[in-house]
Amino acid sequence: MIVQCANCNTKFNLDETKIGSEGAWVRCSKCNEVFQVNAPEAEPKASEETIALDLGLNGQSPDEEEYDLDLGMGGDPEPQGSGVGKFFKIFFWTLATILILAMLFVGGLVALDRLALAPGFVDQCRNLPGISVLLSPGGTQSGSVAAGGQETNMDLKSVRGFFRINQRSGKLFIIQGVIQNNHPEDRTDILVMGKLLNAEQKVLREAVIYAGPVFTPEELKNLSIKDMQVRLGSPEGSDGSKYVVPGKGTIPFMIVFANLPPTVQEYITEIKSSEPLGAKKPGQ
Repeated sequence: MIVQCANCNTKFNLDETKIGSEGAWVRCSKCNEVFQVNAPEAEPKASEETIALDLGLNGQSPDEEEYDLDLGMGGDPEPQGSGVGKFFKIFFWTLATILILAMLFVGGLVALDRLALAPGFVDQCRNLPGISVLLSPGGTQSGSVAAGGQETNMDLKSVRGFFRINQRSGKLFIIQGVIQNNHPEDRTDILVMGKLLNAEQKVLREAVIYAGPVFTPEELKNLSIKDMQVRLGSPEGSDGSKYVVPGKGTIPFMIVFANLPPTVQEYITEIKSSEPLGAKKPGQ
């Protein structure tokens, strides 16, 4: 039987015995078009003028070009595309999946840092390439020597640094933690120093506050920096009573920095001094 390509109109002789009752899919060897050939209907015996259908055995009409058909017996045509194209698709989707997972990881890590959650996990990730510039500054903590040369028998616990946005002053950097009193007696007037450093360990900013006063997230958002500094700079609460840490007990602290230098990379916290409760200062 004569078959004509639906795309380039090239004609072919095709052995109809190779076509099943449901037809067959073939591919034009000239233009690579894939099209379906239906099964031939029953016809009377061909006359002598009928063109032979067994391609390659009985010749071909003079006006037909010498191209072949790729015959697929039944079913759908096989998907086209070279091995290089398939490899590119696999590579592309693998790379895209890795990039999406990386972005989700980094986004989640930054969110944890901004919300001051899981500080231990965040600190472990700071040394990953390119991560430190996206996170709040890392910190170190240490004890210090009190006035008079006596060692301050206290420890810093659960210290973490994080950013907050203030409606009046923009971005703030907060250092927050807890002081463990290792003295048997109650202590008060506990001074804590915080320092902001650049990559070369140069001190960019420092502040000294009294342990005790802390701010809620709403206060960090709405209070003025001046009001925060007044509260952090006083050893007494609004009722006039001193902030006291009991013997072997703990007391919170918070240091607030505004107008941040752009090159901050690290922070340091130190306990500067404390006094026994009821002790008189010189001049009193």
